[in-house]
Amino acid sequence: MKKSRLKFKTPICTLKNQSVTNDYLEKLEKHLKSIQLEETYTVQTLYNNLENCLLESMKTDKQVEKRKLYNILTEETLSLIKQRHKLQNLKHKSREDKIKLSYIYKITNKNIRKDYKRHRLKTIEEYVMTSGSCKRAYKELRSHKTWIPSLLENSSPSNNRENILKIATKFYQNLYDQKDLGNFETINFYSQNQTNIDWNDTEIDKEIKRLKSDKSPGPDGIPNEALKLARTLLTPVITYLFNIINKEQRVPEQWTKSNIVLLYKKGDPKDIGNYRPISLLPSLYKLFSQCILSRISAKIDRNQPIEQAGFRRGYSTVHHIQALENIIEKYKEFQKPIWPIGAEGEQHRRHLL
Repeated sequence: MKKSRLKFKTPICTLKNQSVTNDYLEKLEKHLKSIQLEETYTVQTLYNNLENCLLESMKTDKQVEKRKLYNILTEETLSLIKQRHKLQNLKHKSREDKIKLSYIYKITNKNIRKDYKRHRLKTIEEYVMTSGSCKRAYKELRSHKTWIPSLLENSSPSNNRENILKIATKFYQNLYDQKDLGNFETINFYSQNQTNIDWNDTEIDKEIKRLKSDKSPGPDGIPNEALKLARTLLTPVITYLFNIINKEQRVPEQWTKSNIVLLYKKGDPKDIGNYRPISLLPSLYKLFSQCILSRISAKIDRNQPIEQAGFRRGYSTVHHIQALENIIEKYKEFQKPIWPIGAEGEQHRRHLL
């Protein structure tokens, strides 16, 4: 059965309003009292309790004014729209009514365009002043969403929504099930004398501060703002949770699930290989990964070869590009053949063949 795309809406963080935020913090403080850190919890039980506390606290009983997606029309424009609607519903229009209706059509369309332009400029200006970027402004001004219209299944395009989901699921299951990753050298991140590798409240508090705002949440629907706003309340509980995970060497079941969004890159839009997957993961999982990265990044960087320039702080691939250009220039100078080849992943190897 093909589902209507109108039912699919991007989750909007409800913690933007100050009154809603205060209500959330009050409820969370009450809910967290039910979690006794002295008790013996399993990873799954503690995580379920924490997740329920967050979700229940985000629910509001107050009547919050619904967000108007396009509150951009002035009172003058709305008045003209009402007049136009009234004249349109007249069964027997006189000549004067038709002339007036024609004039209202023109002036209304002109005012609507003017209001949209004013709203667009105002939105962009607000985001530039607050965040220094237009990206979020364009995201808010976007009035539509694009879906994958069809994908190739056995060399024939399929437009059915269920089939498209099955094609994408099968493709990425096969991709992620590849276990032949080669041999890697094991790095010992802790010294032999270091026995206490637990996290403390200071580390967790620092990493929660670093979480980015206005990011899409994972399947649980808990945004980063829910953690950042209640940082003081949540830090002890999250520290206790992460230390239990570290001790038991187990992760909650919720962390094994994610919502995958496909972004079109280039080439045939019907080929699933031309899309880049982005996994929307739970915020607590991203926080846990960030805590681990902060501890191991320095030692990993020291063990990297000097040739590795990409994805490293203080390094740039510009030097490699310059070296390659120098080699090409020398080979041309001495009139010798050269074949620069770059291969990355299945798609690139397929194009080289």
